[in-house]
Amino acid sequence: MRRLLDPRVATGALGALAIVAVLALVGVFEGDGGRGVSGGASVPFAMAQEDGERIQQIYERFNAGVVFIQARIGAEQRSPFGNPQPQGAATGTGFLIDDDGLIVTNAHVVENATEVSLRADDDRIIPAEVVGLDISTDLAVLRVDPQALDARPLPLGDAGGVAVGDPVVAMGNPFGLNDTITAGIVSAKQRRISAPDGFTIEDVIQTDAAVNPGNSGGPLINLEGRVIGVNSQIATGGQAQQFAGIAFAIPVNTVREIVPDLLDDGEVTRPFLGVTPVDVSPSLARALGLEEPGGAYIASIAEGSPADEAGLQGDRGAAQGALLGGGDVVLAVEGEEVRGAGDLAAALADQEIGEEVSLTVVRGGQRQEVDVTLEPRPGEA
Repeated sequence: MRRLLDPRVATGALGALAIVAVLALVGVFEGDGGRGVSGGASVPFAMAQEDGERIQQIYERFNAGVVFIQARIGAEQRSPFGNPQPQGAATGTGFLIDDDGLIVTNAHVVENATEVSLRADDDRIIPAEVVGLDISTDLAVLRVDPQALDARPLPLGDAGGVAVGDPVVAMGNPFGLNDTITAGIVSAKQRRISAPDGFTIEDVIQTDAAVNPGNSGGPLINLEGRVIGVNSQIATGGQAQQFAGIAFAIPVNTVREIVPDLLDDGEVTRPFLGVTPVDVSPSLARALGLEEPGGAYIASIAEGSPADEAGLQGDRGAAQGALLGGGDVVLAVEGEEVRGAGDLAAALADQEIGEEVSLTVVRGGQRQEVDVTLEPRPGEA
């Protein structure tokens, strides 16, 4: 089984966004009685005629494969923003990825669901099975009878080739308004967002294509007609549940990594180190006495974690929410260079639970090797 590692949310990882916007899950679900569209802020995008024609072609080709998901929720759903969704009905979006009836959506759409189904355009209700879900990447896989859907799968692209400024479209069911498509551009890359369980989702795509409650789990598609991400969260600008020009999509490369494990086991098990890493900026490097920026600085360590047991050191100001120094800088994992916090996760991604891993760290200006035995992430043991 493939095992991945996502570190605990880095202190301040979303700080710049938090100053100007309050992040919220796109999936703030509404029942049939709450589908009125609010007049939230939006960012217009003037598409050229050629691009407009390509958008029409994408819509006509794949709209049937973008499905309306409704779930009966038996317990509160988790949210990383202190706003759990209550029991009751939930709605969202998903998209078909193969001819066998497999559908990708957000985990927060179907978590704790006692019953999941698709609502077809002709109002037919198509039962769906939750094959598996991974809260730490906010992804889930459903299965339906492929004969019940007259649709073609959406081809998956490569998020690694995405560039800022690329035109994109978002398809889904915002506010319960099915068969909706909106257009925009990739406005930033390599963002980090918090999953519903508080862990970090890496390499997230930021877009200004309008995304609203009900778009959760829907595809973000480039004009080549390939899915590059799964729409998951929005920045609301202080206006709760309304789009403010910034939305976030989980990269399709993460979908490619996670789906096989969900099909095999229904879940993903990751090794856990138990640190909150941050990138070493030039100013932090100077404060730590490093010759140049690099490595992953340990801002804090979870009590009782493998990192704690191995004697790794976090910043002495972590409890006060400040970086005062004193923490270890991880430069390598098993000899593989670590250039930043994201690299630390990537370097540990292929390690096995229970395996002893050698970390090269700088502590007090001195290099040393620290051996750590990885454990399952809390809640996944």
